Amino acid sequence: MKRLIRAREHALDREIDVAPDPNPGDAGYFTLLDLLGRKLIKSLEDWRLA
Repeated sequence: MKRLIRAREHALDREIDVAPDPNPGDAGYFTLLDLLGRKLIKSLEDWRLA
C-alpha cells in the first residue's frame, strides 16, 4: 500500500511540477492536496458566479 501511495505522490509531483518532498514521512503531501483542492473549489466557485 505504501508503494502505491508513494507512486501516486511522485506522479502528482511531476504533474504539478514540484520537487519531491525531502522528508517522505511528513504530512506535507496531504497539506498540498488540501491546498490544491481549496484552490480548485475557489476557481470553480468564481467560474460559476461569473
